[in-house]
Amino acid sequence: MAKLVPVKLSERAYVKIKKMISDYRFSPGSRLNVEQLARDLGTSRTPIWEAVRR
Repeated sequence: MAKLVPVKLSERAYVKIKKMISDYRFSPGSRLNVEQLARDLGTSRTPIWEAVRR
């Protein structure tokens, strides 16, 4: 049986935001709204901040 490894919320947010960027969900040069991203991804702002700082 495979052991489940917990994934940090910031890592999950990073992967989702990266996918959103590669899918052209944001216009080039546009600013990311941390509060809106947090709502869209169902998390608080802290994991979003940690993700976008990467």
